[in-house]
Amino acid sequence: MIQRRLISAGLAGCLFAATAQADILVLKNGDRYSGEVVSMEDGNLRFTSDYGHTFTVPWSDVSAITTDDKVHLVLEDESWVKGRLAESNDGRAELHDNGALEPVGFPLAAVTAINPPEGPHVPPVRTEGRINFGARKTSGNTETESFSGDIEFVARTINNRYTLGAEANYGKDDGVRNKNDVTGFARYDHFVDDRWYLNSNVRATRDEFRNLSLRTNFGVGLGYQFLETARQRLSFESGVNYVHETFRDDTSDSRPAGRLAADYEHRFGMDDLSLFHRNEVLLGLDDIQDLMIRSRTGLRFPLIDRLTGTVQVNHDYDRSPAAGNQRTDVTYLLTLGYGW
Repeated sequence: MIQRRLISAGLAGCLFAATAQADILVLKNGDRYSGEVVSMEDGNLRFTSDYGHTFTVPWSDVSAITTDDKVHLVLEDESWVKGRLAESNDGRAELHDNGALEPVGFPLAAVTAINPPEGPHVPPVRTEGRINFGARKTSGNTETESFSGDIEFVARTINNRYTLGAEANYGKDDGVRNKNDVTGFARYDHFVDDRWYLNSNVRATRDEFRNLSLRTNFGVGLGYQFLETARQRLSFESGVNYVHETFRDDTSDSRPAGRLAADYEHRFGMDDLSLFHRNEVLLGLDDIQDLMIRSRTGLRFPLIDRLTGTVQVNHDYDRSPAAGNQRTDVTYLLTLGYGW
């Protein structure tokens, strides 16, 4: 008798566990199914019931959906997210465990694919970019002019991220040039899972008033993506770089360096109002006096359509500058930009 009760209790427990772990699908006609979400593409959802039957329903007929495990979603703006789906109200869903500090809500109609198949299908690519330009000119007792600009382009797939960018600054005071520098950079990140990625990076800089004909640094490292959502982005990287500098007096210097980098952005609401901070540290492995810090901090705000304004502070520090140069350069910028 006791053995029979134990067997019954075990069967009930297994049935409860299976039910608790099932995905739930609710259609607009009131039908409710328990099972597993397989995929959704071309406007059709494939679902496998608890009884092993796989069927297809139009995505437009779905009223609510919840998943026990994380699924990969592609949204109408071609961005992709990963997390657990939870039911919300009025044809909406919430995404949990997706790396954000709080659940992210969106309408079901904004979802264009779930668990898109691998193989011959190319993973969705999300691209974004910005171009910013600022200028100032004064005349009269003092004749000054200054120009600054920067550009960045990012392409993101499921497993890879490609970044290209450049920035330049030029200025004159009473006809005498007092600022003239340009920097270009590129990064490649390969994600080995949802958070960890392998990083390679290269940067080239020319700065007339730091007596720098050309500085190149390139290297590899390991990165961790703490957050990557529509509202927040936070990552840290560490690795090694090789730094080579050629100065305007025809001297040069080369050295290995350790590299630490951070990238943070927080968007307020769904507008383009955002706070950002990027920081990169290069510390000489042969001599810790060879320390360089590069940071970019600012507030970007929406203007009209895709036009934005940016208030930004650039801070560059070199503990061992060329003779006759200061260690720190600080630049305050107000720029007009276009983003996509």
